[in-house]
Amino acid sequence: MTPLPHAWTPPRQIVSKWRKHFFEQRLAGLEEQPRGGRPAQFPPPSVVVAVKALACELPHIEGVPLSRWSLAEIKREVIGRWMRASRNTASASISSRRTSTADR
Repeated sequence: MTPLPHAWTPPRQIVSKWRKHFFEQRLAGLEEQPRGGRPAQFPPPSVVVAVKALACELPHIEGVPLSRWSLAEIKREVIGRWMRASRNTASASISSRRTSTADR
């Protein structure tokens, strides 16, 4: 077996930890364990699809003078769209509240 040119050598403590898990539980000890702290939160699938679609389209379609999206530009565009959508939702909510209070 040929060693990898840039092989990662884990710290001794990490190797010892996983050896202990394997010794005590065999293969089950190598499964992913619950982690401490706040659970990871992922955006809804519709948001993921929208961001991927944006990343795959040409920037000039959105009026951005770039030949391709950078990660920073995608982030800026997604935040801008979210802000515009939030403002539109908030103003729609305010107008519906004003209309419903005026009807009373």
